[in-house]
Amino acid sequence: PPPPWGGNLTAEMFAGNVHYDRDAHKHYSREMAAVKIQLAFRKRLKTQDVGMNSKDTGEGGSQQDPSVLAHSRSEKIDYQDLRKVYEENPSAYPCFPRSCQSCRVSLYMLFEEPDSSRSAQILACFIFTCIILSIFLFMAETMPELSSAPAAFWFGCELFFTLVFLVEYILRLLVCDVAGASVLSFIRTPMNI
Repeated sequence: PPPPWGGNLTAEMFAGNVHYDRDAHKHYSREMAAVKIQLAFRKRLKTQDVGMNSKDTGEGGSQQDPSVLAHSRSEKIDYQDLRKVYEENPSAYPCFPRSCQSCRVSLYMLFEEPDSSRSAQILACFIFTCIILSIFLFMAETMPELSSAPAAFWFGCELFFTLVFLVEYILRLLVCDVAGASVLSFIRTPMNI
């Protein structure tokens, strides 16, 4: 049976203090996993209230309240609540002052939670497009038909994509502890290697 909170956060996938979200392929501390489970559980409860908030039309059917129906269509995490929880948590590293936590949370949401905002979705699409173009250009560079292309073009493309991926990786590394993960677990995650 599915878990009562409606998500795929496993309670004890790891023996230590780290939990794993199979959908997002991310590691969370015990506290962050509990927060995500609570938020998802609240969403599930609100969604189950849809049936109670329907209006009887008298014609054998029922009509849904539009605001409740719109809410029931998306079982997304409430990112505002999650942002507040992250901002209240102190940084795991003393080099970041408490005043930087809000900025670090914003960066974390931008890079790690693509559904949190429109700009996060755009950034995720940009990074994905860069990955695809980088692979395509890497293969195209080896084709004999394109050997007449100037070397500066290939160097420029390689430099651009290397800088984009380097900046993305460094920023994600600087904010990886916002959700409770350590730098070591971030580095060891297969998607980050």
